[in-house]
Amino acid sequence: NKFLTGGLTIYKSNINMLNSEILDSKSEDALNIINSTFHIDGLLVLNSLSDSIDIDFSNGEILNTEIYNSTNDGIDFSGSNVEMKKFQILWSGDKAISVGEQSLIHAKDIKIDHATVGVASKDGSMIFLDNLEVNNSNYGLVAYRKKDEYDGGQITANNVSFDLVKEKFKIDKNSKINYEE
Repeated sequence: NKFLTGGLTIYKSNINMLNSEILDSKSEDALNIINSTFHIDGLLVLNSLSDSIDIDFSNGEILNTEIYNSTNDGIDFSGSNVEMKKFQILWSGDKAISVGEQSLIHAKDIKIDHATVGVASKDGSMIFLDNLEVNNSNYGLVAYRKKDEYDGGQITANNVSFDLVKEKFKIDKNSKINYEE
């Protein structure tokens, strides 16, 4: 089915996922949550051929999660409202955290290492970050407008540290980044 892109797809459901592992996914998304409400605690996603986690038009929380070796994005949000805490994302081929299409994300205690982009907010999305560490990456925080029908992205970040990041910020004229180290 072309509609289902996830190795594990949750569609129009309530999900409570505890202490789970998704390993060596060959799907477009290792985990895809669509139009659902969720609580995830203790997830490990290892070796994803594309995105590790893709959350579309859903609401929930994701805690104590580790993502290693995503060829594309570590976690990708579209049109979602999510709280994320205690995340570690290492070796993302594109964005460790991608927030788009008017998503609202609150993220706390996030460690990112070896990503092209640490955190990206685009297309009318807002992400609030507290205690973020980005290391060994090309970009730390990026905010922009990709699709004309949306405003730019916004990032508010407190307690941010960068180490071996080539460019801490990249922003277009439609977007905003506010941060404190």
